[in-house]
Amino acid sequence: MVSISGNNAVLCRHELTARSFFQRLTGLLTRKFSKELDGMIFENCNAVHTFGMRYSIDVVFYTNDMKICAAKSDLKPFRIFSAGVFKKCSVLELPAGTIESSGCKIGDLLKITE
Repeated sequence: MVSISGNNAVLCRHELTARSFFQRLTGLLTRKFSKELDGMIFENCNAVHTFGMRYSIDVVFYTNDMKICAAKSDLKPFRIFSAGVFKKCSVLELPAGTIESSGCKIGDLLKITE
């Protein structure tokens, strides 16, 4: 589960961390968000793309100390978005609308629990 420290707003309950080359390569291209998968984490990633996707997503970039450094709501298919920072980041991809409904913003701290 990924939540925001402080207000405990839940961003996702069932996330998948893309660890293998194949998981990182395909990401959400071969998956849809569902009750069993409502977030996907890509570690060491400063940019994402939605080429080949059929739906919009929200993306949240965070640093190693779990601080949100960039976020993009409603990233449409066939787009690229970069964190725009030179720090080592990871990214959490979420269903469109999650950032707005959770009140997530740059500077918030994330909490990942099992």
